[in-house]
Amino acid sequence: MRGGGLILVVDDQPDVLEMMVKVLSLRHSVCGASCGSDALAMVERFREIDTLVTDIDMPEMNGLELAEEARKLRKTLAIVYVTGGSHDEVFDPAFLEAAGAVAVRKPFRIAQLEEAINRARALLVRLER
Repeated sequence: MRGGGLILVVDDQPDVLEMMVKVLSLRHSVCGASCGSDALAMVERFREIDTLVTDIDMPEMNGLELAEEARKLRKTLAIVYVTGGSHDEVFDPAFLEAAGAVAVRKPFRIAQLEEAINRARALLVRLER
């Protein structure tokens, strides 16, 4: 059963993007983009996108910038950062609380990603109150 709205997955590595979209599609409605500009266009076009799962290390626009710009378009967007890099600040509870986001380190198990998506959606509901 597919739950929630549409999840937008963004990663500049085609194999990682394909894997995340494929696995998440088993339980969710999912679309993917390989760069920030394409992702922003999708957020503008598809109102049903309620969750952004984005890699941080991407050329052109990194995941932090993407999330900031996407939230300007849609304030009610749940955000999940995924990174294999050394972005310790992204895992700082104060940063995550201020950003209204959740973070997951690569490599991750799909259950960890699912849990992060659920936490990000729940966090957004709490912040809206």
